[in-house]
Amino acid sequence: MTRFIDRIGAFLRQLFKGRIDSPQALRIRDSVHFGPMPVASLDGLRLRVTEINTRQADHRRSPVFTLTHESGLRLFMHVQGDAETPLVVSQRVERSEVSRLFDLAQFARLFEDKDGPLTLDRREEPDTLAGWTVPRYHLVEDAGKEVHIPGDYRDSAFLPSPSAGLGLDRYRLTDPGGVLSVEVEVYDSGETEVFTSLRVGLDRIVEMRPG
Repeated sequence: MTRFIDRIGAFLRQLFKGRIDSPQALRIRDSVHFGPMPVASLDGLRLRVTEINTRQADHRRSPVFTLTHESGLRLFMHVQGDAETPLVVSQRVERSEVSRLFDLAQFARLFEDKDGPLTLDRREEPDTLAGWTVPRYHLVEDAGKEVHIPGDYRDSAFLPSPSAGLGLDRYRLTDPGGVLSVEVEVYDSGETEVFTSLRVGLDRIVEMRPG
């Protein structure tokens, strides 16, 4: 039923509009076309929305879009409240890449009690993350609480229960300009995921089209 509704919604948007004005309105199979980006490998990429999930924090919910390129590249995108850089685009970092980015003993300091500001220095930048990283990071978010809920709840009248998803602690390390960051998510299940992210304005999307 959900898939059928998505198809009808996409058809109506294409019939009456032909394009999408806000990333908040994206649906599965819609396309996103980037213009110039701080990470050169993203310049001009056209990707398709292949999955939509929900993040909940402080009783606020927001969609997280999985974007897939024809090459197999997979990115994650969501819109935050920052008026200047509301668009967050992320790429998952593999475990083998984390040990190349950081000294693991230093990286483990993220999860310990801290007496003051924490900085982490990059060891090297893997080719697969070219342009996504910076030499030094500063911790700006320390174990922020969120819940990851599978599925798209934008059209739901009720806020999904936290028990419907997985709780997590979020750590964010950023460069001085706040554009490039490393984000670490530690789930209540014990699983840890690491992402490199960039924050840009909505004008970096030059086109969005219905699927």
